[in-house]
Amino acid sequence: MRFHIPVTQLSRIVFTLVFAAIAFGSSPSSLVQAQDDGQIGFAQFELLTPASGWILLDQQLFWTSDGAQTWEEISPLIPSDASILDVEFIDSSTGWMVWNTSASDGRASFQLAQTADHGKTWTTRSLSLFAPGEIASDAEKAQMGWLDAQAGWISIKQNSGSNFSVGTLFTTVDGGNSWSRFTLPVADKIYFSDPQTGWAVGGPTTDQVFKTEDGGATWKNERPEDIPVNSQAMAYPPFVSGGQGLLIMTSQGPQNNLQVYSLENNSHKWSLVGQVTLDVQPGFVGLSILDAQNFVAAIPGTKSILRMVNGELDSLENQDGLSASIVELDMVSLDVGWAKSIHTQCATLPSTKPEADSVSCSSTIRLLQTTDAGSTWTSIHLPLIRSDTISIDFPGLEAERAPAAADNLSLENTAMVIGQGFDRCEIPTLSQMQTWSDGSPYQTVNLYVGGSSRTCANNVLTSSYLFQLYQQGWKFIPTWVGPQAPCTRYRSRMSNDVTTAYGEGVNEANLAVDRLAELGLTGPEKTGSVIYYDIESYGTDTACRSAVNAFMDGWVSQIHARGNLAGVYGSTLCDTGLSDFRTLTNVPDVIWPARWYNDLGSGYYDPTASVWNLGSCIPNTAWASHQRIRQYEGDHNETWGGLTLNIDSNVLDGVVAFPYDYPFVSTIVRADSNPSNAATAGFTVRFSKSVTGLNKGDFALATAGVTNAFVSSVSGSGTTYTVTVDMGTGDGSIRLDVVDNDSIRDGSSNPLGGLGTGNGNYTSGEAYTIVKATFVDVPPTHMFWRYIEAFYQSGITTGCSQSPKMYCPLNNVTRGEMAVFVERAMGNFAPTPNPTGMFTDLPYPGLESFTPFIEEFYNDGITAGCAMNPLKYCPQNYVTRGEMAVFIERALGNFTPTPNPTGMFADVPYPGLESFTPFIEELYNDGITAGCAVNPLKYCPQNYVTRGEMAVFIVRAFGIPLP
Repeated sequence: MRFHIPVTQLSRIVFTLVFAAIAFGSSPSSLVQAQDDGQIGFAQFELLTPASGWILLDQQLFWTSDGAQTWEEISPLIPSDASILDVEFIDSSTGWMVWNTSASDGRASFQLAQTADHGKTWTTRSLSLFAPGEIASDAEKAQMGWLDAQAGWISIKQNSGSNFSVGTLFTTVDGGNSWSRFTLPVADKIYFSDPQTGWAVGGPTTDQVFKTEDGGATWKNERPEDIPVNSQAMAYPPFVSGGQGLLIMTSQGPQNNLQVYSLENNSHKWSLVGQVTLDVQPGFVGLSILDAQNFVAAIPGTKSILRMVNGELDSLENQDGLSASIVELDMVSLDVGWAKSIHTQCATLPSTKPEADSVSCSSTIRLLQTTDAGSTWTSIHLPLIRSDTISIDFPGLEAERAPAAADNLSLENTAMVIGQGFDRCEIPTLSQMQTWSDGSPYQTVNLYVGGSSRTCANNVLTSSYLFQLYQQGWKFIPTWVGPQAPCTRYRSRMSNDVTTAYGEGVNEANLAVDRLAELGLTGPEKTGSVIYYDIESYGTDTACRSAVNAFMDGWVSQIHARGNLAGVYGSTLCDTGLSDFRTLTNVPDVIWPARWYNDLGSGYYDPTASVWNLGSCIPNTAWASHQRIRQYEGDHNETWGGLTLNIDSNVLDGVVAFPYDYPFVSTIVRADSNPSNAATAGFTVRFSKSVTGLNKGDFALATAGVTNAFVSSVSGSGTTYTVTVDMGTGDGSIRLDVVDNDSIRDGSSNPLGGLGTGNGNYTSGEAYTIVKATFVDVPPTHMFWRYIEAFYQSGITTGCSQSPKMYCPLNNVTRGEMAVFVERAMGNFAPTPNPTGMFTDLPYPGLESFTPFIEEFYNDGITAGCAMNPLKYCPQNYVTRGEMAVFIERALGNFTPTPNPTGMFADVPYPGLESFTPFIEELYNDGITAGCAVNPLKYCPQNYVTRGEMAVFIVRAFGIPLP
């Protein structure tokens, strides 16, 4: 299917199935790259029809025409050192493959192969897309698309850190004989609906949406305007055809949502048409858009399959649990599709060395298929592999502590780490980071802390936030993204004048150190940490190199003057970047080279990645004493613990940062159970160390739906305090936050979170959910509470007593009450029956108000009374479950039900009540009752109905919203 958006194909880079991992690596000599004959690369797949599709497996292309029962190889001949970047078929005959090979200087050359006969023959051509030595040809990945045999495009993303998304678009209208070149606003995922209209989505913040209407010459921002504030959002490539369009986005924050936007009648604005609240914090979801009215999405970590069917949102639950591990999805209809499933797990192994950690990870990968909309999935047999799954286990290796040779680099808030880490532009949420801390091989994460070229806001970065990450087990690579080289096209650039550039480097160093202090990564004197400068590739122009060298000399000099270590992220190419910085007056202490393998580790975690062998211009003798972090893979998706994130991968034998020993809030937890009508409730606040100076002014309440709540008292001492809160009025939630004004201090007078107000704020504590119970005898814990509350809120009942207000859920329902309940559920709150006076036992003494409802009940044909001569109603008699079925089905308009199937209840028909049987069975088919017993299934038609049960039946029958 042409318009699937599988998770790892957002990066369209070869995906190697070596998923077992080491959290802390081994010694440098053992961190070498190896190719195991048993490793299989599983890169891409696509389903074109219910029976035909292809898969790219271990650099070989396979096709099936019989629903994956058999496979045939249809690969073109490619060089052994090539990396396949993308495959595209527009029908069973016509397809393309693009690959690249890398020269010794790291630049890429591209080849395009085309087939018109289902892969029997291929025509291959070299693509002269870039000038020799051009920076843009230093490619991170390439993506391809074709509208027909003549019109297509290739987008190439330039090698860069995750803070940037720079790329070039090439389009053709003559089958690839000639190409037009354009600059992309973001280079992550490109999609064209026709030769002139295209979309570029993603970017460092993952939420950018741009549109072109002139074939890529110009682009305009068309990101939806209503993305929630203070949330991280992710945009998926849209579908657009004939002026109609569909765009899916997810957002995570206080509430996690999947948003559905439509584009109608060639409008230039996406309109929100639907939203689904997600129970999990999403990474990438498996998404397949069929057309402008239909899509299917599998939510990782859950059994939920979300769908839009003819413009209407619905959901179904996966029955076999396999959808929880789906990371890519490709549907050819709402019912039929393929999916890639990745299940990973990591475990800590016993260590034979003191203070050494070892983690072993494994992964199971399957290609699945469904024919029932995702309710169930079956494994597809893969070519080259004897089973349906690829299972990889990699034993953990013990880490070794850094030797004393690196002690000259050690500072108070730095650590030597030998292991692995990841970087991405926007720091994930605390919940996501906890998932990866528990279930991934990574232990270190990059932080884009600031700078004029920083793309992602990273508003959550505070010293308190980092302390919470540190508690999870993370250490940090703080990175400053300031002005870039003057010969680049980046928005913020340094001066061409070397003297001015040197001063700019000094200024950036001061800003960076001040930011480190705000984040609690330095001591009180703003010393003792490490900071890396992100300088992107800039070529070999002599004047440009001189300016960058001067800037970097100023940066390193001032970082040293401020008592911190100076690092730099940069290119390993010759005559530029890191190779130049070796000869500066002030040489960087540590480096973070971007040097990608693009084979064994291509597109995924590589447990054997090494910081060594960075090219001829960065010899292994340079920065050799635990001074290296290597970014060995660029933009790609990885799944750990059921959570898929877009990251770059790094191997470390170098220096990272961790928080100074300031006091921090460790946790804020509820001290009581969720209150209903309670006037007050308490929170327990725990600090990382003993503190003093707390008062009510150090706290704030975050409320939703609750008014007039306030902090009433603070008690405790040392590390633990109790804060009592007046719960106010209304239903909703209350969370207690700490507001850092530097009044809370430890025994050394260090302020909470470090110097500066706000950096010790804490907003991640537990919250109370407050549901004020209407009836004193039906608390929120009652099994029927939601139904009885809905019953009350819809005006059907006022309860059985007003002082105190009670519902009497165990009382049996009378026939008089039944008439009132059903008529009100039908909307008749003040009935005026005509005729009246038909029942001889009405009005009943004390129940005169029931009379009009009972008579309307009769006039509506719902009841025939309890006796015929004379006609009586018997308002005080109790209602049986058999009678209730008749009353409700007739109220719904089912006067002569014909249920299908029938005969489901072992005790129905009941002797003497045979006429009730079709009503009872229709009640079951309508989902209003589940019976009174399961094995065997029974209905108990003679049992009386309680007021609690009646609330459930009527709320279900009439679709009354639950609170």
